[in-house]
Amino acid sequence: MKTIYLVFAMLFIYSANAQTDPKKDVLDETKTITTKEYTGDGIKESKVEINTRTEQSVKLAEGDENEVNQNRVYSPVEVTETVKVTENSPFTANKNSMIYEVDGKTCEFKMQENGFLILDSTNSEPTKVEQSDADSTQFVMNDNGQTGIGYFDENGNFIVQQFDRKSNKIISKTYTLVK
Repeated sequence: MKTIYLVFAMLFIYSANAQTDPKKDVLDETKTITTKEYTGDGIKESKVEINTRTEQSVKLAEGDENEVNQNRVYSPVEVTETVKVTENSPFTANKNSMIYEVDGKTCEFKMQENGFLILDSTNSEPTKVEQSDADSTQFVMNDNGQTGIGYFDENGNFIVQQFDRKSNKIISKTYTLVK
């Protein structure tokens, strides 16, 4: 039976951050796309969250310096867009950095545009982890010259599977979320 899409739901949440800097206009827009699909065994729901942050400096015309109603002068707009898969992913719009533990060491997962970075105090170079194009629930990473596929389990832990050439086996490594 063909896959049937039951519901496409879009939720727009517009929020303006508290203006801590009165010389900047900031607009945060988060759009969540929920897709439900019938797989033959049941209904599978997946969510993608797209956050767009727009910042623009407030500049006023020099000629109306002491006026009550001043004219604005054009200033460049900075737009940052972040795409997050929220299915089994602990990253959210408000939580873009988390601490994990692996092999007795702690490391930080810091969200990036198309995945995240693993920052380890023992390594000077962060490990870049990117979301797979083929399957949005999987991530591809290159750790010390070895390529691995990773995914988040239902507890928020990150599991990486890499092929070991010496033993000719797949080795799993679990990054445990520190709560």
